[in-house]
Amino acid sequence: MSITSTGHDEVTRAQLQTAIEEIVDAGFLGVVLRVRDEHGQWVGSAGSSRLGEPGEPPVDGHFRIGSNTKTFTAALVLLLVAEGRIELDAPVAAYLPEYALDERITVRMLLQHTSGVFNFTGEFFPDGTYQPGIAAPGTPLGDAWVDDRFRTYRPQELAELALSKPVRFEPGTGWSYSNTNYVLARLVIEKVTGRTLPEEMQRLITGPLGLVGTVLPEASPEIPEPHAHAYYRHEGPDGTHVVDVAHHNPSWVSTGGDMISTTADLATFISALLDGRLLPAPLLAEMCGRTRPASRAWTTGSACSWRRSAPGAPSSPTTAAWPGTRR
Repeated sequence: MSITSTGHDEVTRAQLQTAIEEIVDAGFLGVVLRVRDEHGQWVGSAGSSRLGEPGEPPVDGHFRIGSNTKTFTAALVLLLVAEGRIELDAPVAAYLPEYALDERITVRMLLQHTSGVFNFTGEFFPDGTYQPGIAAPGTPLGDAWVDDRFRTYRPQELAELALSKPVRFEPGTGWSYSNTNYVLARLVIEKVTGRTLPEEMQRLITGPLGLVGTVLPEASPEIPEPHAHAYYRHEGPDGTHVVDVAHHNPSWVSTGGDMISTTADLATFISALLDGRLLPAPLLAEMCGRTRPASRAWTTGSACSWRRSAPGAPSSPTTAAWPGTRR
């Protein structure tokens, strides 16, 4: 057990440590949990950092944050809205004419997953059918991804693949989670600024907030030390194999989920975002406000996964755990 804390309720923190140990007992290799609240800060870990070896995951370790990348990307788009470079309700085609996008698709729809564009990592439908995209973990093509996990994809290539497929619905008439939306948002960012996404993220978010443990890896398979390992259960021709995939080329998902960070940096980012230090108040309201174009509610961007779930309830950040974090 590893605990670091200041000014906290000892009983509550002990319960948190017990909870993460129970998650490990349920079959996960390792867990790190960080809490910042009115009692101070607490961070704990449980389980193992590497399969078959002693040693808990480092509490200051780096990990791939998956779709929390979308929250960073949405915040970056809104900061460019604040600078007057992007308009939320402008057609994406006005920024990216080379992709022949439906003129009805707006920047807001990309951030809300209401554009209807095909998800380049594949589409699952309510009737249980699956339409493949690229090989990706967590899909029926996961084994192919393991075999080809160091391949480099360009964001433009991912967008072009997705836009060659049928749309799921007319723009603004439904909701469907699509990594393509955030790759298109990336391309808009780079088009309007004339700079790379990592450069703009450093200028507007990671630099000002001092997020020194946060990395935009692009096509690099490396992950900074210290870090725990991640595994994928791979069905090969000669049986089941468990493959260490801590190092892989994350360009397959791009701004759909490629970033690396730490629990401390994520806590700093989300706190700055939701307490109004990062975005102007009207744009934070856009991010956390709800709309109902169809039968469900959603927000502009992904930040409000961290909103209070009920009056008086503590805010609860979600973190990504992929791929193969179960034993």
